[in-house]
Amino acid sequence: MFGIVDDKKLFDSIKNNSETAFKVVYEEYFIKLTQFISKMSHDKDLAEEVVQRTMVKVWEQRDKIVLTTSLKAYLYKVSYNEYLMYLRKKSKFPNIESTVIEAIDEIEDEQDNQILLEKIRLEIDKLPPKCREVFILSKVKGMKYKEIAEEMNISTKTIEIHMTKALKSIREALKK
Repeated sequence: MFGIVDDKKLFDSIKNNSETAFKVVYEEYFIKLTQFISKMSHDKDLAEEVVQRTMVKVWEQRDKIVLTTSLKAYLYKVSYNEYLMYLRKKSKFPNIESTVIEAIDEIEDEQDNQILLEKIRLEIDKLPPKCREVFILSKVKGMKYKEIAEEMNISTKTIEIHMTKALKSIREALKK
């Protein structure tokens, strides 16, 4: 938006309780961050809620925040982490996803996040069609195994096998 020097000045103004500076950041980034989260969640309302929580968190913790990257990268990282927190709370199988989530948590900047997300997307695209469909229905749409089994007209055991295969494939890709 403004560049690193201007971002730091803008953020310094926010740290000094400037609601005007915060409003500038909010108006500049709210839609962009919502689109970013919406691409992952496929849920615009959820994305807006996550970004709203991000902005509230930034305002409430403004005096504790030290920018080590650009303001843009910081906001994307915070909103992404808020989305991950939502997924963790929602997840019925946190242990299955822990390897993927831990790997994502270790990433330090936006560029690495994008590389990691692209790696995950590519790995999902490489999955066999039924396996990919099961994974997307479970992890993206949040359906239960029983619901997926009924929709696809296959057993829940087959769903479990597809999910195990998908998660194993993604974990192995993240280790590379």
